[in-house]
Amino acid sequence: MLSSMPALQLFFAVMFFLVPGIGFNMLLASHYRRVGKSRSQGFNAFIFPFSELNSRERYIFAAILAATISFALLGMSYDCNCA
Repeated sequence: MLSSMPALQLFFAVMFFLVPGIGFNMLLASHYRRVGKSRSQGFNAFIFPFSELNSRERYIFAAILAATISFALLGMSYDCNCA
């Protein structure tokens, strides 16, 4: 299936997974560094600290989310003639 995908669609699919995976981890690491916590201290994967984010971190969060949605939409806009 991947061999029949156009190169640009494959690029957008890869970016769809890489951008949030790397971006949100970097955002959490910088947030915990700013707050003074270690990465593992008080980390719960299901409870994201939205209320503790400052405005800069919220803008970064929104930019990562917008980029992820954009890559998803751009990837779906290319017609895959998979048989």
